[in-house]
Amino acid sequence: MLFYLCLGCVFSAQASSQNQVVLASDPWCPKVCFDSSENPGYVVEAASFALSRHGYELKALELPWSRAIRSVENGTIDGLLTDPTGNTENIILPEHAYFYATAGYAIHNRVQHPHVLSVSDLNKIRFKLIQDYDYSLLPIYDDIVKNQGKAVYIKGNDSLHRILKLIVSNRADATIDDIEVLNYNIHKMSFSSVFHTLPISDPVRVYISISRKHPDAEKIARILSNEIHAMKLNGQMDSIMRKYLITPEEDLHSPWKPSL
Repeated sequence: MLFYLCLGCVFSAQASSQNQVVLASDPWCPKVCFDSSENPGYVVEAASFALSRHGYELKALELPWSRAIRSVENGTIDGLLTDPTGNTENIILPEHAYFYATAGYAIHNRVQHPHVLSVSDLNKIRFKLIQDYDYSLLPIYDDIVKNQGKAVYIKGNDSLHRILKLIVSNRADATIDDIEVLNYNIHKMSFSSVFHTLPISDPVRVYISISRKHPDAEKIARILSNEIHAMKLNGQMDSIMRKYLITPEEDLHSPWKPSL
């Protein structure tokens, strides 16, 4: 999980132009953003620059996450912009992952929330989660599942924005996502004063994965690995991060916070 936004379109890897690479994601801003062609997300900008240096054009597609995964498996798109699984059955990964995600809570301030949530704390919290996401590896997954139906799932486009609005309107208390994504969107929606966020997992690598069905899959994966590594070394990645209010001093493992 782009400098092109396309809703409700179906792209075929075979039908796309020879040098066009179609990668999909759901909105995961600041990593992948679909609401601005000027600021498509730092993962998108890095991938687009890397591919363009070798004659490829990145075309990004907004899809619900489960549909994006199915599209890679079916070979109707060329890969995923933000793949935290690293499952190599259907994809080839760059040698290195230069992006990370850290799961975290966003809890409304009306809820009493200690820094460490116990099972009894979880039983008092109404979670609103995204149906397409796999939460099974989180340390609190079993406790949420056993939470007597208090974890409610929604699906469709723009799920996180809808969830945050539902929480603010007291129709839920909390959600879970990448904490960088949570903090970025809470800040952008002017909800910073009403939410508390807290990381709940160690960072995991996020890959730009390429479908094994693409004839240049290994070459593209190698380009992404080498070029993004060079961008890290020459400071270009730092410049891109500044566009998204992320200072160069912040390691990508760290939660997002607005620069002053």
